[in-house]
Amino acid sequence: ILDRLDEAPAAVQDEPTVGQEPAQSSVAQLPAAPEIPSGIPIPEGLDSTGAVLVGDVNASNVVEVYLDYQCPFCQRWESEIGSVLTARALEPGSDLLVKHYVLAFLGETSPTLDPPGPSARAASAALCVMEGEGPEAFTTFSEAVYASADPNEPSTQFATEVMSGLAQSIGVSDATIECIEQERHVTFVALGTQSGFGRGVQGTPTVVLNGRTLENSFADAELLDLARG
Repeated sequence: ILDRLDEAPAAVQDEPTVGQEPAQSSVAQLPAAPEIPSGIPIPEGLDSTGAVLVGDVNASNVVEVYLDYQCPFCQRWESEIGSVLTARALEPGSDLLVKHYVLAFLGETSPTLDPPGPSARAASAALCVMEGEGPEAFTTFSEAVYASADPNEPSTQFATEVMSGLAQSIGVSDATIECIEQERHVTFVALGTQSGFGRGVQGTPTVVLNGRTLENSFADAELLDLARG
């Protein structure tokens, strides 16, 4: 299942310049997210489709987000909308669930993410934080990763020791640090990336709101209303 990753796009969005607006998505309406094949271990805190669940698991409003930590527009989306949306989802009685799918393909040289590049290292570390510390720590860690990103996208970005340092700065356990240093979830990230492209995801950020794939997740009125609460 992993060898089909080489059919995925090599890149999604060019790096934004000052004043540049993100292009509208050309993604058609996506089908339901496929479940991870039986027998594949799923990191704790993820659902059967490989999504990190943040918020009310019984919510009537569900936002699915496909992001790559190396993607400049994802970094911008997180700062403008994502962090507000997840904070809203974590409020008691929010009636909002954000399902995060962490993809890794930008800057990667292998469909199996072997050896792991920047995107894979960051994604694996984020899943370690989710597994060991829970959704609030996951969102805090993700914000720190995006904030630390170098716009020049060097191949050394998101080095494992940097990811460990960011995780330590938010007070994670020794077990979580060990998971990050072992890059324990790289293989699962490769599988999840394949699953996302198999669903029809063609770019990041891709956002699905209550089953509707958004043409422009930076300006969708319904999504912005949810974020504002």
